[in-house]
Amino acid sequence: MTHPPGKRLPRPGHGKVVAAVAGLVAALGLGALGEAHAAPPAAGAGTPAAPSRWSDHPHGFASLAGGTTGGAGGEVVTVTDQAALAKYAAAPGPYVIRVAGSITAQPFGASVEVASDKTIVGVGTTGELVQGEFHLSPGTHNVIIRNLTIRDSAVEGDWDCKGTDFDGIQMDTVHHVWIDHNRFSRICDGQLDIRKNSEYVTVSHNRFEDNNKTFGVGWTADVRTQITVDHNWFRGTKQRNPSVDNAAYAHLYNNYLTAQADPGDPVWTYGNWSRGGTRMVIENSYYEDVQHPYQADATAELVQRGSVLKNTSGRHDTRGAAFDPRDFYAYRLDPARAVPALVRRFSGPQQGIGVVRGGDDGPVTTAVAPGTCRAGGHRPANEPKIVPQGTGQDRSGTVIVYGTPAAHGGSNGGATVRNSAGDATARDLPFGNGSDGAAHEPDGGQAPATRSAGDRTVPEDTASAGGQDTLTTDSPEPVTVVEGPVISALGSRPATGIGCGPAAPAGQGVRDLEPPAATRASPPARMGGFPRQDAPHARH
Repeated sequence: MTHPPGKRLPRPGHGKVVAAVAGLVAALGLGALGEAHAAPPAAGAGTPAAPSRWSDHPHGFASLAGGTTGGAGGEVVTVTDQAALAKYAAAPGPYVIRVAGSITAQPFGASVEVASDKTIVGVGTTGELVQGEFHLSPGTHNVIIRNLTIRDSAVEGDWDCKGTDFDGIQMDTVHHVWIDHNRFSRICDGQLDIRKNSEYVTVSHNRFEDNNKTFGVGWTADVRTQITVDHNWFRGTKQRNPSVDNAAYAHLYNNYLTAQADPGDPVWTYGNWSRGGTRMVIENSYYEDVQHPYQADATAELVQRGSVLKNTSGRHDTRGAAFDPRDFYAYRLDPARAVPALVRRFSGPQQGIGVVRGGDDGPVTTAVAPGTCRAGGHRPANEPKIVPQGTGQDRSGTVIVYGTPAAHGGSNGGATVRNSAGDATARDLPFGNGSDGAAHEPDGGQAPATRSAGDRTVPEDTASAGGQDTLTTDSPEPVTVVEGPVISALGSRPATGIGCGPAAPAGQGVRDLEPPAATRASPPARMGGFPRQDAPHARH
């Protein structure tokens, strides 16, 4: 919907092999489809657990009232052109649609209609829709759009886009939608418009870049919408970051706003706006070089707590009591000071999203192409049969590395690769954390490469290279090689050696990996089924 700049939002009423281009590719976990539409959530009832950093299921309001599962249980298809994308997106029934590579919409600004029960996910970091729009019509429900770049429908010389309605994603009177890990850039009108009483929506881990009208919620006289907005990066955007009009509940947390496109405009360059009858809660966000970071109409409510304001000016409104998000769902609130580093790393398309199970129960091998991939990943607890495997001539031919210190993610969230599944295997892969631990002392010196919390996980010919807390195990985990300035395997279970390769580099500090006293005294059942004699403690 097109509006001139600054105009108020109107209120009218056994075994497959899946090849990955590069990097570690984790599964996109898919659950069963529940009842989609329900009454507004009752406070405190059926509160979902807080999501992990690399959650494969929606959190926030999209997780309530039956949840959002997209195309779970449907056919998995891969599309490379507009015709196939449009065909499957609009088809009846559930589909998981993998977008491989770049698709340019024709004619310029063309809309791709998305029907209910769809997951649309980019493959790796290259899946994109260029000069086109995804549109969800009234009544559409249970839709997931993840890991895509949506870009370049802007019209040269028409910054306000008064004559077009080219959005990135537009939805009207829908429910249960999850917009996650996408990148929006240079869209002529709104990058994301959530309109006309849409309900149970979560917008997480996206990048919004280089735009005038960015992210609007409203276009209704009713106060019904429930929306969660978290861990998004608004960079080089002017207004609607987001603007939320007549939402019953708007929960914004851990977002990063920086480098506004037009800070010289004293009125219509702003950050978050609570409008109409909206009740908005903002928590632990980070505002840098932003004019009017957050503001509220006299009729709206806005609670702000814990955010960082750096070089900001203008309005910083708070008004009323709004609501308590924890009455609806659990969530993890990151420290505001860590938000820039976390959002820079985790927002937008990721290599670790996009390989999905096709519905069978056999193992799926994700073949990781040779080279060094700077990415991270998480194997969820419900996907133990996905096996990442290096395809180089030897183990050193494929390296998975990232550089997040514990100061910016904890020993858990900072790990380059995390495993939550039992009976899980990885082969022929070194995992590394390239963070300079010394630069983050005293509170963030750990640079964990691998953390496993599943029973009977089996790394075969793998290596974990990093700093302190290089490998953390909370389960009986066979270990091949652990390299680093300090070698340690921490957790409640001992580590078991299989086919150990070279020891740590000469001159580096090395210690025996002895289990804690509680583990030594525990019965064999605590070993996750490994007889004690088959679970020797790894030593170099």
